[in-house]
Amino acid sequence: MNKNYKVNEILGAKFFKKLVFLVERIKFKLINKLFPNSEERYEVFLKKQLDKKLKKENDERIKKLLIKDYQNKILDARCEFNNKKNRNYHIKMDDPNKFIKYLKNNRKIHIKGLIRNAIVYLALIPLFVLLNPTFTIAGYIILAYNTISTLINFECVNLQNYNLKRFEESKKKLIKIKEKKLARDLDKYKNISKVVSNSLNNSTNIPNIDEIVANINTKEELIELKNMLNAYGIKEDKNTDNKVKKIRR
Repeated sequence: MNKNYKVNEILGAKFFKKLVFLVERIKFKLINKLFPNSEERYEVFLKKQLDKKLKKENDERIKKLLIKDYQNKILDARCEFNNKKNRNYHIKMDDPNKFIKYLKNNRKIHIKGLIRNAIVYLALIPLFVLLNPTFTIAGYIILAYNTISTLINFECVNLQNYNLKRFEESKKKLIKIKEKKLARDLDKYKNISKVVSNSLNNSTNIPNIDEIVANINTKEELIELKNMLNAYGIKEDKNTDNKVKKIRR
């Protein structure tokens, strides 16, 4: 890919990015007001998909991979809902390479959209030429809609290319930051990370705080959990405090 992202800026990437972030803010406000249970419904949908796949699969190794993929999707969705940021447009410093995956997947969707737009033009333009001036109002509406859709798909592809080029430019820096953060977190949460990891491996579902607390046996694990919850802005449960009292006795 050509690394000169100035071309993408000329084609409107910077302006469209601002528009995307504006739509993003409006989107999450509407979701909170109109569809407050959308996160739970999405998780139920993912669970049903997983259950169907597990029923058809006999290989235990593949089953574990399916469960891990399900858990990752749940965590990504929760991160998106909690931060109110689309994963396609924001780098997650814990795993910057995942950002590339989202960008490329999103770009594929809009490239397919451009192909559909082209097909609609190929169907409408001959009709417009042959039937003009009797071309119907419905035809004009479809043509106008397709034109707007084409512009959106084009700018989305342009923005994804812009983001990919900029990411590639700073990839080494971002990976170094990730490695430093990972090393720091492994040292900072080395005890509780084992508890969380075991909870994940022993269950299909993402363990909640109560379940993690129930598996805590040392004061160090508890302190690390409390620090981790505070670091990620997650409210502690009453059971966490009850566990503190039991361990301190």
